[in-house]
Amino acid sequence: KCRTFLTTLLKLAEKQAPEKLPMVRSCIQDLLDGTIDPESFTQRLHTLYKSQPHTSLVPFFKVHE
Repeated sequence: KCRTFLTTLLKLAEKQAPEKLPMVRSCIQDLLDGTIDPESFTQRLHTLYKSQPHTSLVPFFKVHE
């Protein structure tokens, strides 16, 4: 499920906001490398897309750690 979500996130960034794709890739890589935690990852996405924080993502990623 986690892999599917991250793949979908990359595809959406590529289609809808190609200028943000490198930043999205970097965020995902940092999450996978463990250099940022799920809270920081969701905060980065929130900042990048100027969207509402998705609090349900944090528990989702913690389950799949």
